[in-house]
Amino acid sequence: MTKVKVGIVGTGFIATILAPQIQSSKKARLDAVSSRTLAKAESFVANYPAPSPSRVPII
Repeated sequence: MTKVKVGIVGTGFIATILAPQIQSSKKARLDAVSSRTLAKAESFVANYPAPSPSRVPII
């Protein structure tokens, strides 16, 4: 079965609740994390592994 790829935008409180649930799912996988700063995204990925932290441009 192919897992649904899930990306998280923002690394705040809700993301820390959702990430472990996504990681434990048999039907989904955490595929991307994005934040306003690359440092925050990288820090989040250190705790909740995902393949590609990225920075969202501030408009």
